[in-house]
Amino acid sequence: MHTRPVEVPGASSGIAAVSAGYKHICVVTTGGAARCWGVNDHGQLGDGTTEERPTPVDVTGLGSGVAAITAGDGYTCALLTTGAARCWGNNADGQLGDGTTDQRLAPVAVSALGSTVTSIAAAWWHACAITTQGAVHCWGQNKYGELGGEPTAPKLAPSAVPGLEAGYTSVRPGKRYTCALGPHPLLEQQRIRLPRGPRRPRGHPGPMSLAARSQPPGVRTAPLVEVIRRRYPSNLATACSPGSALPRGDGLNPPHTAG
Repeated sequence: MHTRPVEVPGASSGIAAVSAGYKHICVVTTGGAARCWGVNDHGQLGDGTTEERPTPVDVTGLGSGVAAITAGDGYTCALLTTGAARCWGNNADGQLGDGTTDQRLAPVAVSALGSTVTSIAAAWWHACAITTQGAVHCWGQNKYGELGGEPTAPKLAPSAVPGLEAGYTSVRPGKRYTCALGPHPLLEQQRIRLPRGPRRPRGHPGPMSLAARSQPPGVRTAPLVEVIRRRYPSNLATACSPGSALPRGDGLNPPHTAG
């Protein structure tokens, strides 16, 4: 363990981007190559093996042409300069988006999106992308509605998020939820009381949270985007103010997630 920054052998210069997953790290070099290191039990390093690597190794077939990289929990995805997406590693919930649940030790193409991807982001067990039209597509685990529809079995290939077909510029999936930034109307404020926690001081309002949302509701437009998180003595509450940052999923966010 290091308590101070250390130089990574083989990645001390010429690095354009970096992404840290659960137990592995990947970078994109200034030459457009993808390199990864760390735990490799699911093939998340993309070198064709499941051997742990303490220093960066080349990702098979991605020696050039990589624009961005994102590391999740046991898997990794990359965006190519052509607009195509590639993923590799753990695929138990379809998080590689190739239409299967087969573990992949080297990059495979994400189905259905072709060369239309402008950004891609990987979370624990699901991933999302934005296309050239500004549409949001997600795939992988959907137990909590994190793919933007009603909770279902995992989706093994990209699925368009209902209501987010155009104009979106950023998407960030979390452990059990996803947020997208775009021109959508204000979230309808519907709140539910969370289970009672430790005793609160007299007169304390008590913890509240957004009700579970799996599809973005429409109310009215608002120019400002702001996500607010409040911590109560007995629990955590999340609220969205006027704007277009749309969380989807169960709404019961653990500390240090949404907001």
